[in-house]
Amino acid sequence: MNKLKNTIIAIACSVAFVGCHNLLDVEPYSVLTDDNYFQDINDVKSATTGVYDVLSDKSSGLYWGELIIFDMLATDEAYTERQNEREISEFLYNPSTKYVEKPWQGSYKLINRANKFIEKVEAMDSTMVDQDEKRKYLGQVRFLRALNYFNLVRHYNEVPLRLHSATGVDDTHVPVSQPEDVYKVIIADLDSAIGALPNHYGSGDLGRADKAAAIALKSKVYLTIAGYPLFGGETGQTEAYTMARDLARELIDNQAEYELGLWDYYGDEFETMNDNGKEDIFCVQFSSSVGLAPAFEGANIHKETFKSTTKNGIKYDGKHTVRPSTYLKNTITKNDARGNLISNVFYINGKKYTNKESSKKPNMQMFHKWIDQEILDGALNAQVSDQDWKVFRLAEMYLIAAEAENELNGPTADAYAWINTIRERARNDSDGNPVEGAVPDLEGLDQESFRKAVLNERMIELHAEAKRWFDLVRTQTFEEQIAAAQQAREFEFPNQVPEGYILPIPYEEYVSNDSIDYVQ
Repeated sequence: MNKLKNTIIAIACSVAFVGCHNLLDVEPYSVLTDDNYFQDINDVKSATTGVYDVLSDKSSGLYWGELIIFDMLATDEAYTERQNEREISEFLYNPSTKYVEKPWQGSYKLINRANKFIEKVEAMDSTMVDQDEKRKYLGQVRFLRALNYFNLVRHYNEVPLRLHSATGVDDTHVPVSQPEDVYKVIIADLDSAIGALPNHYGSGDLGRADKAAAIALKSKVYLTIAGYPLFGGETGQTEAYTMARDLARELIDNQAEYELGLWDYYGDEFETMNDNGKEDIFCVQFSSSVGLAPAFEGANIHKETFKSTTKNGIKYDGKHTVRPSTYLKNTITKNDARGNLISNVFYINGKKYTNKESSKKPNMQMFHKWIDQEILDGALNAQVSDQDWKVFRLAEMYLIAAEAENELNGPTADAYAWINTIRERARNDSDGNPVEGAVPDLEGLDQESFRKAVLNERMIELHAEAKRWFDLVRTQTFEEQIAAAQQAREFEFPNQVPEGYILPIPYEEYVSNDSIDYVQ
C-alpha cells in the first residue's frame, strides 16, 4: 500500500468535511478552514489528502461510480441490461438522472476544497512551511482542480466558474461561464502545476500528481479544445493540435526522465500489483482495507463488471452493470492481445469457468481489465477492491500524438510510428512475444482514413477506461458510431442518439442557484 493510501487511513477520522444539499457543495466551517489549522507542513499534507479523497469518495459520484459508468455506458463500446442504468445506454437521461447530477456535485465538492486549500496555503509564509514544499502541494491541488473543471466543461459545456471558497449558500449563486473561460483557468492551473511539481515521485508518494500528470492532462485539454464544440476557440485549431502533439511527445521522448514505459504485454498493465507502475501517469487511489468512513472505500469497478456466480458453495458478488458491446468485441481482430481482456471466461485459482450464452442471454462478456483476480482466488465476496482507476497512461500519449500530427500534417512517418508502437505491443502474447500476423502496422492511409483508424485504435486500446464518450463528442462521430453498434446487435442500442451531445445542467442546480436560468 502506497503512502497516499496510508495517509488517507491515518487522517480519516481527523479530517472531516461537512456537506450540505446544494450541488455546489458549500462546506461550512471545518478543520480545514480553521486559521489555526494551517500552521506547518503536516497540516498542508493532511489537507492535500482531503482534496484527493473526493476522487475516490463513494458519495461523490466520480471515479468510484457514476462518472466512469456514464462515460462507458453512453457510448458504442458498452451497454447494460440493468434497469436503473438503461436510461444511460438508451440515451434517456435528463437533468434529474443521478448519473448527470452526482458527477456535477462531486466535481464542485472537490473544487471547493481545492479553493479553500489554495487560499489558505498561499497565505503561509516561510516561517510556517518551506516555500518549495508549499509550491509542490499547491501544484498537486491545482492539477486536481484543473482535472475536475475539465470533466465539467466537457460534460456540461457552460458551467459556473468558482475560484474562491464558498462559505455560505449565497456564494454558490454563480452564473455559468463560457467554455473558453473555463479552459483558460484549467490551462493556468496546469501551467502552475508543471512549474511546481517534480517529474516523478518516489515509491513513498506514488499516487500523487506529478509533472508528467500535469503534462498529460494539458495535452488532452488541447486535443479537446481542437475538436467540437470549440474547434480551437481563441487558441486556434492548428495551435491546439500542435500543443497537444508536443506535450504528448514530451512524455514519449523522455520516458526515462519521467520514469515511464510500456509493458510488453497489454494485460500486465491491468494487474493490480502493477498499479502506479511504469505505464501509469496518474491513477485515482483505492484501498479495500480502508473502512473508517463511507468515503474511504475501495474501488467499485470489479463489482460493476463481474457477473455474480456461485462456485463450490461460495458466492462471488457482481452486478455485471457494464458489459462490452458486440460492436466492440467484433472490432477487435484475431490475436489482438487487447481482446484477451474481453471474455465470458474467468478463472478461480486456475480453474476455468464460463458464463454460458444463449438466445435469451446472448452477451455474457465481461471487461476483464477491471476484474480483481485477488477477489476471485481469495474467495472474497468483496464489495470493493484495491484496483486503482487509470486516468492517464502512457499508451494514450502515443495516440494523442498520432492523432494531432495527422490533423496537422496528414499521416506522416511520426504519426505512423506513434500509432504503430501501440499496435506492436498489441500483437504480443502474455510472454511478451509477437504473434505472427497479428495486428499489422498501419500504412498507406490518407488523412481521413488515418483519422478513423486512430479513433478506432483509441476505442480498442482504451476500452472501458471512460474515454469513449469524450472521443465521440469532440470528433462529432456519435451518430455514426451508435448506428454501427446498432447494426452489430440492435437490442443493445435500441434508441437513437439524442439531439445535442452536451449533458444538461442538473435540475437541483437550477433550484439552488438563482443565477442560472432553467432551460428545458
